[in-house]
Amino acid sequence: TWDSVVLPEAMRNRIERTANTFFRSEEVYKQLGIPWKLGDLLVGPPGTGKSMLAKAAGNEANAPCLSLDINGIKGSLVGESEMNCRNAFKVIDSVGGGRILMVATCNSIQALSPELRSRFMDTFYIDLPGPEARAAMWRQYCKEYGLKQKRAEINDHGWTGREIKSCCRKAYLRGTS
Repeated sequence: TWDSVVLPEAMRNRIERTANTFFRSEEVYKQLGIPWKLGDLLVGPPGTGKSMLAKAAGNEANAPCLSLDINGIKGSLVGESEMNCRNAFKVIDSVGGGRILMVATCNSIQALSPELRSRFMDTFYIDLPGPEARAAMWRQYCKEYGLKQKRAEINDHGWTGREIKSCCRKAYLRGTS
């Protein structure tokens, strides 16, 4: 859910608004003769919560969440990657029944082919969390793992949400707080 995602409020609201607006606009798409599809691309360093955000969007929209390994689509022969990409989108279309909210994640936008990048209406950059977001993550994960929320002198500058969660999980498993 959106409650499990720690992002700067403005970014979270923008992504949430995009998804919610899409599902209220089916008639507009029909009137314009446009397929009722939306694709957003979340780009950023590993561990910043992109996949968690994509799953939350699918959850909130009551839409299926599929995972697609883009590296698995790449082929060694000329035209093979494009064909694999088209086939993947056909599968996505058939699962979605014409009602598709696609939120894709990647660590590097340069790794995506122009054909694939053109499928997305919006691209959101999810950066490393700042001090306020990291503090919120510490609170969230300490609560999740039943840890006392005392902050030691941890230099968490540059840490991702995944690293903060991992630290809390390790503290829980070791019986420390």
